[in-house]
Amino acid sequence: MDNKDKKIEEVKKTSKKAPSEQNLAIERRFFIDDEDEETKKAHEEEERAYVLESQMTSNYDKNNYERATLEEYGYTDHKVLNMIWKIISKILLIFSIFMLYIGVIVIAIQSFNNTDSTTTFAGFTFDNYIHMFDKKSLNDSIMNTFLTSITATALATVIGTFVGIGAYFLPKKWKQALIMFNNVPLLNADIVTGISLRLIFSLFLPLMPTMFGFWTILIANLYFILPYVILSV
Repeated sequence: MDNKDKKIEEVKKTSKKAPSEQNLAIERRFFIDDEDEETKKAHEEEERAYVLESQMTSNYDKNNYERATLEEYGYTDHKVLNMIWKIISKILLIFSIFMLYIGVIVIAIQSFNNTDSTTTFAGFTFDNYIHMFDKKSLNDSIMNTFLTSITATALATVIGTFVGIGAYFLPKKWKQALIMFNNVPLLNADIVTGISLRLIFSLFLPLMPTMFGFWTILIANLYFILPYVILSV
């Protein structure tokens, strides 16, 4: 066996690297002969580091080391804070539901009130329901409610259907603009929309002093209902 083969066998025995790393180490060993002393020493130190690293890797056993805890990684237990937040969130949920339905509950209780006052409860009675249709003003309000809702629903269905079909055949740019304007009443709060319509109608009072009534209610209902019909179509 010549000197070259001896060097190859020596590198293979002392190195526990992958085959590609062994070949690299062999090539480096052959090039050392043509280099100066400082370069040779540098390559030898590099090879020793590779051999030491491979030995440490082969002798590594994960069972000999303690596992790091979550606290060592900076984890903080928030069980108390999570429990407090759950309690607060439940209280806020109950309070929100209560505020939503308190008005309905008060109206339902006042419907059995024995007096016309809304601040005092004089006694429990069914007279308000027994004589409900005896008052002409109440009968007119009920009739106007049914008439307005039925008329607004019918008109919104017809107009919304035509608008939806027309929007389908519009160019993409115009269709997106129409949908954006159609979504404005849906995104606004109902109270904001109602006050806005009230202010707009008030501008026409000098021209039409008696305009508030059936037609303004009908227009307002159409404004609320029409966007939903257009989206549905």
